[in-house]
Amino acid sequence: MESMWDGTMFIVSTINILVKNWIQLAGLLKKTIGERGKFKKKLECYKAKLKKFKKRSDKMSLKLYKINTTLNHPDCMAGFKKNDDEIFSFFRLDIGNEEKIKRRRLEFVAGTGYTLENIEKTDYIFCPSALLFSKRFVEKIGNLLREEMKFFSCRLVCQDVSLEWYAAKIILRIPIIDKEASTYRTLSDGERVLNFIKFRRDIEEEFFIAKDKESITNFVVSELFVDICKKNGLLIDFKEV
Repeated sequence: MESMWDGTMFIVSTINILVKNWIQLAGLLKKTIGERGKFKKKLECYKAKLKKFKKRSDKMSLKLYKINTTLNHPDCMAGFKKNDDEIFSFFRLDIGNEEKIKRRRLEFVAGTGYTLENIEKTDYIFCPSALLFSKRFVEKIGNLLREEMKFFSCRLVCQDVSLEWYAAKIILRIPIIDKEASTYRTLSDGERVLNFIKFRRDIEEEFFIAKDKESITNFVVSELFVDICKKNGLLIDFKEV
């Protein structure tokens, strides 16, 4: 009888120890889950801050570029065959009738630095009246840029040979100039004009090419533009601004 009692007490004692351990384990598990919850919240908070910082950092590191011909020569621009304010007004100042321009024969003349051989080694030529891009440029990425530029077929005369090129009009206008960081000069009539231009580094809108919303003769291209030109083997020089 005594032996049975001892066995019963041993079982009860063992159960009590197991229950006590289970209660301690449950408490520890609850605490661990709570700590995990806190850790998870802290991790999510950290990730959000990191994302916000990265976004701010990306804005600060925004790279903008000017484009130029690949030809290194004093006379490496092009000009409209005849002085024509209508062409300059339409392509650079956004003034004029597009249908009227389409009906015109657009003919430009390459500078004396160009030959029939080296003109094939550039896909862009600056012209005061309009930006000129090669047929190869338009065929490769013209469609990709259709929301930001319009292309008009034209002739480019080089060494008395008429070549097929395109005059481009930038249609995307956004504030790209940092007015506070730029410097100005005052004309005799009191008008303030930009002297040294600084471009914004906090532009949120993604774009390939854009001109300033107010100073519309000033334009830049983004790193996206640089990348697609390089990927397509287009020959254009880029200078970071």
